[in-house]
Amino acid sequence: YGGMWIDTDILLVNSFLPLAHLDWVYEGEFGFYNPAVLSVSKPHSPFMRQAVEFIRNLNLEHMATAGGYLYTFSWELMGHIVRDNRRINHYMLVVPGCFFDAAWGRKHKDVVHWNKFFNMTAEDRHVAYLAPGTGVPFAYHWHGHWDYPIVNGSLPDRMERLYLERLGLAD
Repeated sequence: YGGMWIDTDILLVNSFLPLAHLDWVYEGEFGFYNPAVLSVSKPHSPFMRQAVEFIRNLNLEHMATAGGYLYTFSWELMGHIVRDNRRINHYMLVVPGCFFDAAWGRKHKDVVHWNKFFNMTAEDRHVAYLAPGTGVPFAYHWHGHWDYPIVNGSLPDRMERLYLERLGLAD
């Protein structure tokens, strides 16, 4: 059908509209293409046809005995598709990680690393970086730290309060 896939460990910050109707995936670091956020342009897009073909040709028995697991599979799938698109000159956008994951391998003074996202006291500059409408990142990927408690004053705590206030739902 086309559309976007967004993992549930993604904090949405700005509109994805500029990226809508395009085939894209974001690059973390060192050629790691992260399928946590991706877009498919239309039904039967070349991007999805390649993904289905890759999966159909997999030797799942070999993958299981070789120690393969879901995370490796999804990264390998995205890497294969990006490399194949370059080979056949099909347009597929690789969005720089700074728009989703600026803490990964990059130094940016206003980004809180996902290991500290839930427990570090957030400064105003950290909140400002992720405030909706800033035009900086589209989203923030906190990499599935579901078992981390949200500490008062941490970035997710402050962002929740900010969103509730902007939605008119604050106490």
